[in-house]
Amino acid sequence: QPSPGDEGIVTVGGSAPATTARTSSGPNGPGTRTPFVFRLRCPNCRQGACISDADYVCDRCDFRVVVHDGIPSLAAPNELYENQCTNTLELPLIDRPCGPLKYLVYLDFLCNERHRRNRFFRHVVNRLPRRESVLDIGCGGGMKIWTRLGAVVGLSNSLTGLRQASLTYSGCVHADLHQGIPFPDESFDYIVACDVVGHFEESVRDMLLAEIHRCLKPGGRFIGVIETIGKLYDVNPELGSAYIDAGIKRAGHIGLEQSTRALQRLAEHDLVCDRLELLGPYPGSVEGFFTQYFEELPARTRLLGLAKLVARVVRHNRIAARLTDSVFGVINSAALWYLGVEWAEGIMVSCQRSTSDHTSQRVQCE
Repeated sequence: QPSPGDEGIVTVGGSAPATTARTSSGPNGPGTRTPFVFRLRCPNCRQGACISDADYVCDRCDFRVVVHDGIPSLAAPNELYENQCTNTLELPLIDRPCGPLKYLVYLDFLCNERHRRNRFFRHVVNRLPRRESVLDIGCGGGMKIWTRLGAVVGLSNSLTGLRQASLTYSGCVHADLHQGIPFPDESFDYIVACDVVGHFEESVRDMLLAEIHRCLKPGGRFIGVIETIGKLYDVNPELGSAYIDAGIKRAGHIGLEQSTRALQRLAEHDLVCDRLELLGPYPGSVEGFFTQYFEELPARTRLLGLAKLVARVVRHNRIAARLTDSVFGVINSAALWYLGVEWAEGIMVSCQRSTSDHTSQRVQCE
């Protein structure tokens, strides 16, 4: 634990002294940056530690980690992901407007489909205490809301995204998750992984979840958005095949499974899910229907055809688009409530690391 004179100074995986702490306040909460010392598991001997204030040199085998722009690199470049999702994400400022406008902004936040993830993140973060350390796996350009939970380390195979994330996060590491998470056991209070698990084959998913469990402190928490595939594409195989070709494979997803299996997999790795929310079977927003993926989908169902037609009509008017997105959001929420988890195209979970070998899954579905 930090001493009374070291507020904001955190060490991950060890007790080496940290540099002078620097914190700043922003629209998404205080403590945006908190520098601290990394202890990376040596990729050469797998036993020593490469410490950041020692130029990432292993304390056992003297292996030296390559550093790019202050970011230790344990992986080769990956062209597929190098320029994907490299912007730093912020939640909409729903608490700032005053007067009648604030009610419209809040109503938009509650109904608009494009805010479904933001609502989940905000709900979870507002109910968790601030701790010492957070690991954001597959962080892209970073997300400011995680800095409310503690000092954040970004982990990704995209140097472009990490350079952007390093402006917000306390530190970043360039690594290939196929080689595991390069940190010692029980290093983090929280681990975040948004749209990551679906990019790995089945055997690697199990390894990744086992690594998440290993790196969480006892009682630590995993917050994740996991890509899945719903029963809609069993009902309509032609649409399902087009969706897989246009969206899943091109974006780097590999063999997505149904949400029920994804939840079972979490339980098998002693990650006890106590909050679950579902993502809908369609993009759910005007902008979503005109991405390079979904514009190529054939309108094989009446709902999809109607949604694409409405999106074409209103996409050039910002107010009409926002209203339409809110209507899409209400329809998607009602459909998910009626159809259930097997139809979801993704799950958002908050799970606690279990300290027992066998756990029962406790899920609150909303």
